[in-house]
Amino acid sequence: MGLPYRTHNILLAPLCNMLPLDYELMCRCAKFMNNCLMSCNDVVSCVARSGIFFQRMSSPIGRNAQRCCDTVGLSLSNLHAFNKQLALQVVYSSLPDWVVPAVSIVHELIQVRCNRKSLQLFSSDELDFIIDCICTG
Repeated sequence: MGLPYRTHNILLAPLCNMLPLDYELMCRCAKFMNNCLMSCNDVVSCVARSGIFFQRMSSPIGRNAQRCCDTVGLSLSNLHAFNKQLALQVVYSSLPDWVVPAVSIVHELIQVRCNRKSLQLFSSDELDFIIDCICTG
């Protein structure tokens, strides 16, 4: 994308239309836990159920399940509802007010710089300066 190396990390996920890394890892972890709970293998589902629901704080899978649910405001019994859409909703609703307009402006300026959109008002150096100011200011 050609962003300045000092870009605020709060802008990176929305600019790339992705989740922040910690939320991405939680989504993957929740999917794994749900797969374990729904497994056809009785041993796998029993161990997962025991770790998540009965030995929560003494089990790594239980602690991860609790963290995932606490982060998005779900009860542990609704772990199956944890998905990327919910995580995106939580992340974007918690962004400061200035982030969405800044991301929109930077995204358009990057489109202009890559010749996908046209804007005759600024030179390439001026576009780079504006992007740098928004991303690092």
